[in-house]
Amino acid sequence: MNKNKAEELDLQQEAPQEQMSLDDSRRVKVLSPGMLVFKRFIRNKLAVIGIFILVLMFLFAFLGPAFSPYARDQVFTYETMESGKYASGKVNVDMRFYGDIPQDIRSDVVRAIGVTKVMGSYLVKQDQEFSFDSSDGRYTARIINPSPSEPSCAVYGMELIASVHRGKLNYYNPEIVDSGLLDLIRNHVESESEEMELTYKDLVVTATITRTDTWYYIPSDVPVAIGTFNVYTSMNGRASELQGDVQFMQDLSVAVMDGMTEVEDSTGRLYTITTDANGVRKVLNDRGDEIFDINRDYHYCLVQDPDAESSEGEENLISFRSTLKDENEFISAMDEALRDDEHSFSYDDKTYVLEKFETELRVLLDNVLVVEVANCFAPAATKYDDYKDDLYFLYDLEKAIASGSPLFVYNEERYTISREDSDYIISSPEGHEMLLASDIAYGPDEEGTVLTMDFVRKLMDAIRTQAEEYNFVNQYGDEVKAKVSVNNGNYYITTLQSKELINSREAISSDHVLGTDLYGMDVLTRLMYGGRVSLLMGFVVVFFEIVLGVLVGGFSGYFGGVTDTILMRVVELFNCIPFYPMLLILGSVLDAQRSSSETRLILTMVILGILSWTGVARIVRGQILSLREQDFMIATESTGIRTSRRIFKHLVPNVMPLLIVEATQSLGGIILTEATLGYLGLGVKYPMVSWGAIVNQANDMHVMNTAWWIWIPAGFLILTTVLGFNFVGDGLRDAFDPKMKR
Repeated sequence: MNKNKAEELDLQQEAPQEQMSLDDSRRVKVLSPGMLVFKRFIRNKLAVIGIFILVLMFLFAFLGPAFSPYARDQVFTYETMESGKYASGKVNVDMRFYGDIPQDIRSDVVRAIGVTKVMGSYLVKQDQEFSFDSSDGRYTARIINPSPSEPSCAVYGMELIASVHRGKLNYYNPEIVDSGLLDLIRNHVESESEEMELTYKDLVVTATITRTDTWYYIPSDVPVAIGTFNVYTSMNGRASELQGDVQFMQDLSVAVMDGMTEVEDSTGRLYTITTDANGVRKVLNDRGDEIFDINRDYHYCLVQDPDAESSEGEENLISFRSTLKDENEFISAMDEALRDDEHSFSYDDKTYVLEKFETELRVLLDNVLVVEVANCFAPAATKYDDYKDDLYFLYDLEKAIASGSPLFVYNEERYTISREDSDYIISSPEGHEMLLASDIAYGPDEEGTVLTMDFVRKLMDAIRTQAEEYNFVNQYGDEVKAKVSVNNGNYYITTLQSKELINSREAISSDHVLGTDLYGMDVLTRLMYGGRVSLLMGFVVVFFEIVLGVLVGGFSGYFGGVTDTILMRVVELFNCIPFYPMLLILGSVLDAQRSSSETRLILTMVILGILSWTGVARIVRGQILSLREQDFMIATESTGIRTSRRIFKHLVPNVMPLLIVEATQSLGGIILTEATLGYLGLGVKYPMVSWGAIVNQANDMHVMNTAWWIWIPAGFLILTTVLGFNFVGDGLRDAFDPKMKR
């Protein structure tokens, strides 16, 4: 029996052994350490979920903006029609003065003529004179129109012809004062007469006497002002008539925007749109007379201030005009693009898009409206425009009105006067309306508002008829509805004006999937760009932590002794630095320096990294203290490998699994820290954004209750991302060291 078994064993040994291939399933498979860790990791369902979450977050933050139709800092606005003050008017009950005279002289004239007022009527006569002394000389007011209700006068200064000091003649005008008048003055001085007026030939000499001096005046024949109750307005001839034609002005506006050169009025009369040698566009009639000058009015929209101190807010909105380095250069670039019929132009390394509408032009930058351009039709200047300030012309006009004459002659030209209600319309020798004299005073509510003659005439009719509303054509050729209200005798005109408002806190819609925030920006787009900042800050800060922690912890653990003591004291010193107070100080300094958003982001990441590395340094030190005494380190020392190679080639790689776990778990903490800083207003500033800065907008109960779409999505992203990093960190920890799980 034993012999048979021995023979079988011999036969088995003599038989050839079967060779197995490398891929034979009967082989015992031995996994590499990395593959073993990977196998353990993917068995952890939470870790896989964490990876899935982080992949989605990175795609959302770094690829999402490429598919968003909106820019990061694009502010959405909407136009609404609001009632706004446009102009005001009242029935004039005060004498107005045309001419440059001081206010005290105007008051003296009103007071001198007002003395004659009895029972509400002025008892004055034509050419009646009123003399009075003023701070800068003697003046005379001569009545032009002796109307008992609305008299007018010409104000003349007094011309000094001689002066006497302490009985001695020290000045006289030889061109006026002859020997006879000089003897009369000397006799007046020697006799110490108190007489105030002297008559010499056809001259009336007025004396002003003080204790030591006497001045002698004669009336000047040049008026310095005209005082009247009429309000004079230039009517600009044919231009004022065309401004009242709504259809013509609209056709003209469209023609100018479309680049047409001709337009007809309602009577079929042809007008030409041309450009002169100076580049000024004009509208000419069929005789070649200038009717309108076409100017562009630029309405600069509100945009976010890139240099604002606060993170975001309405106080950061400034006019786009203030952001231009050279407004004239910007307008020139835009005009050149319009002349070449282009749809965009470049200025200051930025591309602007032009959008043409029927009567206006819009300029957009990154899909944001920055400028609205409209054509303003200003009546062309005529030689009669300055006549309302020509005192001689007004003098003759007032005399003609006083006499009831339908015409008068000035500078050998015949002017006609026609009356409409309480108004007088003065026509030029060519027959065009050139001047309006009315008893109604008016003015625009805002500087820059141009009141067309169509508006003025209809305003006067509305005041006299007590109308509550009327339509008029403005300087842009648009028909506008005006409403009239009365308060204490003043008439206030309001119009429905287009206002551009920020589309703040718009609810979820097809245009804005997550609505808009407090500042009119798309929440979804801001979340994408905010994710970039939050994730970038997390990785950069962790990189600083790892680098500093490995350097300090590695040298401290390997060398020990004095080196270890010194470096650990440094670690303790950094641990004693108050974290949030330091960040508060940093934020205040950066605000005071008005640092850019990029500078704030970089400095914030550096400070967070510097204040957060001590934990990593302690972990690395503890691991190296235990590893440096092991056999493989003794072998490296015996082979003569240099110290830096021993630490970074042999010790640090053995600590790396723990560092990976620590870094992954720290990422979530850094994102939470950034969110806290953003909520406290210490994070990034506009135009950058982070998830924490978005949550910061929910700083009052009203926003939290009524605009949940602003802060809940950002909070959800922060929560989900932190959970993802924590899941991955726990999964890596269990994969590297399964004992930790038990």
